Order: sequence, then structure tokens, then C-alpha cells
Amino acid sequence: MAAATVGIALLLGFAQCTTAAAQAEPVGARFDSSEEVGPTGQIIPMSVIGKAAVGLEVQEVQKKMLPLELTTPGKIEPIPTHEYSQHSPVSGRVSSVMVNLGDKVSAGEVLLELESPELNKLAAQIVQSRQDIEAQIAEKKTSLDDDVNECEARIKLAQETYSRDAALFADQIGSQKNAQTSLATLNVAKAQLKAATARRDIVLSALRVRENLVVRPLRQQLHMLGSSDADIERMLQHGDTVTMVPVRSARSGVITAINASAGQSIDPTVKLFSVSDLTKVWATANIYESDVSRIGVNQKVSVHVAAYEGKTFYGTLSFIGDRVDAQTRTLPVRAQIANADLKLKPDMYADLSIQIDIPGLAVLLPEQAIIERNGHNLAFVKVQAGFQPTRVKVGRSFGDLLEVSSGLNPGQPVVVHGAFQLAAEMLKIGGDSAQFQQATEGDHEKGEIDKSNSGPASAVSIQLVAVALAIAFVLGFVISAVVWRMRKPNVGETQFKASGRVEGHESAAGPAPDEPGPTIAPGGREKK
Repeated sequence: MAAATVGIALLLGFAQCTTAAAQAEPVGARFDSSEEVGPTGQIIPMSVIGKAAVGLEVQEVQKKMLPLELTTPGKIEPIPTHEYSQHSPVSGRVSSVMVNLGDKVSAGEVLLELESPELNKLAAQIVQSRQDIEAQIAEKKTSLDDDVNECEARIKLAQETYSRDAALFADQIGSQKNAQTSLATLNVAKAQLKAATARRDIVLSALRVRENLVVRPLRQQLHMLGSSDADIERMLQHGDTVTMVPVRSARSGVITAINASAGQSIDPTVKLFSVSDLTKVWATANIYESDVSRIGVNQKVSVHVAAYEGKTFYGTLSFIGDRVDAQTRTLPVRAQIANADLKLKPDMYADLSIQIDIPGLAVLLPEQAIIERNGHNLAFVKVQAGFQPTRVKVGRSFGDLLEVSSGLNPGQPVVVHGAFQLAAEMLKIGGDSAQFQQATEGDHEKGEIDKSNSGPASAVSIQLVAVALAIAFVLGFVISAVVWRMRKPNVGETQFKASGRVEGHESAAGPAPDEPGPTIAPGGREKK
């Protein structure tokens, strides 16, 4: 019973130890996540000889004048309002495509031709309407010309009659009445000719107006569908109603997309071409919110791209964003750049240099003075006992210099050369890299440890308890054997007790050999 109690006690004690070990938090997994910048970790001692060996160079932190030119990376983009999508005015089947991707086109240039039953039906209608009206005009003209010719003949006859009667009257052969009658007849004939001519002009003019009213709308429809005036005149003259529809570019620019091919059936909703006017483009970038006060619309901007090293493109700042990005703390800006020779292509990477008039001050350090690990930045500040690792935040880059936005104050001595050697020495001395962890890693690890109680750590705990159980049973067995061995009688005593029982003819239930018993008399009676 005692052995079992000891085994159970060992089992419980070991299980508690293993559970505590499984739930123990690793050293260095927790740290104050609220400390974003400032001193961190152990001070690194460094002797004069050590400093000379690694070539450490220290200088005081100072605020320096920022350049009067703000440079930021960006890219080239087309201006959305200078892009045009070309569609077909009618449904039909593409006959041929006249341009290729990247071609420069002018406004009115034919991009493709298509066969359109809709256009052919309209062409047949205009030809038929014009032919009908022309036939009416010809018929009316013939009838009215006959009337005019008849009037002219009457005038000729009346003129001859009047000339004869006037001559006879002058020679006193004929009467004056005949001469006057002939003159009146001549005047009537002239009036009839004038009326016939006027009637002919009016009727023919009315028919021409009717023709114009019928044909002109049809001509306009054909013109809107892409047919030129020359094509329409040729069609009307020859009566050819089967014609190709030319799809013309509405603007000048560069073909940036083609979605048409020969034999393709299309309708007015299909986007056939994208035409971009790239004579002006946008250069877009993002600037830090701390620089917003230094820039303004209409400031001069110079742009450099890797494709044309040494060449500068000029423009003006045309837009500054209204909202700051919550993650990057930047605002979008864009400049409009002249691109008459079309060298700047969309999506090219570019460097924008904004000319500013307001100078600024900032803490600037060489790039080699800042050590970056896992998105965290360290600088080393010289103190009396050595060098103190200090977390800092960096901002913009100015060539080989980095802006330190927080973590350092003017006047502090900081290592500007040899920071990498100090980082190696820090890891060697400290043995951990807590200084390089992200500010949120401690809380994250805490959450992971809490979650792991029901995960892999729980499984490990179960395995340790099983091992402890086996060890406890083994220990209980060993302790039980030792206790039993200690309580077992020796061999001599056992032999003596056995011989006494044989000689006295006593059973196992009789008195013990060392106890006095009754005396037996010779007669078999008990002697008292």
C-alpha cells in the first residue's frame, strides 16, 4: 500500500512538472510592444583597440538642410481623357484591317473596312429615290419645254404677221386696224412664252427641292456611317449599291489596342480599337505627408527615365491628392509632361524631381549607419559604457543619405561607419535577436502560445505524462520490492521453527516452539 502511494505521488509530481514545462513561455518571447523607437537591448562594450580594429566612426546627429528639389520614384501613365475607343457605326463583317498595333494615325484615317447589309440597303434606297425623282423631273421638263417651244413659235409667227401688216400700213396699202391686231397678237404670244418659261422653272425647281429633301437625309446617314462625299457621289452616278463601310479614326494618336480581324462579325457595341494621344502624359508618384507643405500645383517638375539616360523631360505639377494613405502615410501627386516625340511610354518607371521654394531641415544619416532586419531599423548611439542599440524610424532617401524621422535627437553621437560589425558583436554578446523583432511580434507570440494549449503543445504534454506514468510504475515496483525484501525473515530462524514443529508433532496451528506447553504423563494423561 505504501509503495502504491509513493508511485502515485511521484506520478502526480512529475505530471505537474511536465505540464508546467510544456506551458512555460520561452525566454525572450515577450517584450514591450509599445516601445517602437529608442534604446533597446544591452550596451555593447568596445575598447579603444576594438574600435580601431573594426574602424568605427562616430559623429553627432545634426539636422541638415534638405535639397530644394524633392525627388520621388513614380511611373508614366496615359491621360484617361486622351484615350479614345473606336467602334463601328453599323453591324457587318470585317473585310480588312488597315493598321497595326503602335501605328500613328490621324483623325479621319481609315482603320478598317467592313461589309454591311444595313449600309447596302440604305444605299439602294437613296439610289432608288433619286432615280424616281430624276424620272419625274425629266418627264415634267419635256412637257414644259414643249409649251415653251410652242409659245416661241407663236411669237415668231406673230412677229412676222405684225411686220407685214405694219409695212402695208406704212405704204397705205393695209389698214391700221390690221397692224394693231397683229401687234396685240405678238404681245400675247410673248406673255404666253414668259408664263410657260416661268411655269417650267417653278415645276422643275420644286422637283429639285423634293429630290433634295428625300436624298439629303439619306446622304447624311451614309456620311454618318463612314461613307465620304466622293464615295456617295460615285455610288449615285454609277448606281452601285454594294459598297464597303470605312471605319475612320475619330482622333489622332497611337493605336494601343486592336480587337478586330478579317472575317469577324461585329456590331456597334464592339470595341475595335483604342487610340491614345500620347503627346502629353502623366508622371504619377507618392510623397510623404511631411512634404505636403513644401509643394504646390504648377510647380516645375523634371522627369528622368532609365530608357533615356541623361535626357530630362519637363512639366508642371497638376494634382495633389486629398487623402493620406493610412499604411504608407503618403499622398498621390501627378505632373503633366510634354511628350511630342512619344519617347515616354505608359508604365515606364520614372524619377520625379519637384522644384520647391521652401527649404526644410531633417536628421540625415548615411545608409550604412542604419541596420535593417525584418523591417526594423537600428542605429548605435555612443554612451559612456559603449554603444547603445537604438530603434529608429527612417523616411525618405536622398542619394546615399536616409532621413531619420524619429528615435534620434540632435547632438547624440551615433556610429556612421562600422554599424554592421557592432550588430554582429551585439548578436554574439546577447545571444538573441529580440532587438530585430517587429513591434507586434511579442503579442503575436503570446497569442500563439495561448492557442497552442489545445494544439501541438498539448500533444507534447500528453506524451510527457505517458512517459511519467511509465517511470512512476517502474519506480513503484522497485520501491515495493525493496520494502518486501526488508520485511522478509532470515533463513536460520525459518529452519529452527520448522524443526521444532516436527519434533513436537505439532501442527501448524499448535503452540510456538518458544512457548511452554503441557507435560504428557507416561499413561497418556496430562501432567499438571
